[in-house]
Amino acid sequence: MGMERIKTGVVGLGLIGSSICLALRERMGIFPVGVECDQDTADKALKLGIVSDIVSLNEAAENCRFIILAVPVGKILELIEELSSVMCPGSYLTDVGSTKAQIVGKADLILPEGINYLGGHPMAGSEKSGPDGARSDLFEKAPYVLTPTKKTNKKTIEFMKRFVKGIGAEPFYMSPEEHDEYIALISHVPHVIAGALVNSVHNNPKALELAAGGFKDMTRIAMSNPIIWKDICISNKDNIKKGLNNIKALIEKFEKSLDEGDEKKIMDFFERASQTRGKII
Repeated sequence: MGMERIKTGVVGLGLIGSSICLALRERMGIFPVGVECDQDTADKALKLGIVSDIVSLNEAAENCRFIILAVPVGKILELIEELSSVMCPGSYLTDVGSTKAQIVGKADLILPEGINYLGGHPMAGSEKSGPDGARSDLFEKAPYVLTPTKKTNKKTIEFMKRFVKGIGAEPFYMSPEEHDEYIALISHVPHVIAGALVNSVHNNPKALELAAGGFKDMTRIAMSNPIIWKDICISNKDNIKKGLNNIKALIEKFEKSLDEGDEKKIMDFFERASQTRGKII
């Protein structure tokens, strides 16, 4: 089935859900319907033309052949359960959850034959939230991880590849477990550390007044949605703890270099960081 004519429903019209809707509309000529329980968000998305209509989850399940779950991880787990009994056979289902093993494990376990599921995670975002911050080019050249398992059929992989490329992103394939391990290191642990940095000056108005470029750059991501991040941390706790332990070890090593006044080791620390950072475009 050509993607252009497939009736699509996006559940959750926050930044990612709304941006997917705009990208589908502007790049692929698909006008999705939205499912959104927050009335203000639903009204805004309709007014901005992000969705063609707001419908209930059951209506979306009955009428749409492609459903995208763009809600926090905990809610995705609930919705997979709800949809398992109401989605039409032959439909496609995906999610944009920032952790994958728990979600994909549940989908594999409970979704009936005939519902074509493939988990995904677009590596794009912004500190803005909701339909107001939505952009049709948010996924332009962004990595979009897809996490097939033994249960995933070729047809679904092809379909999702068309969707990912259609919204401007680049598909990357890995197991749900690999995804969670890597993403903990480059996204989840940095969010925890950005939060810790900001919380360390929480009661220090003078320091906050002086906060400029470096501090702002390092802590921009601390402005993210707390509900989303609570869910992420709980569902990927082992990988996050492992990553935080690595950081603790690096900090202890650096403290030791300071205590010893070892200028070479201090230089090496920053030199290695600078060179490695230079490899990220």
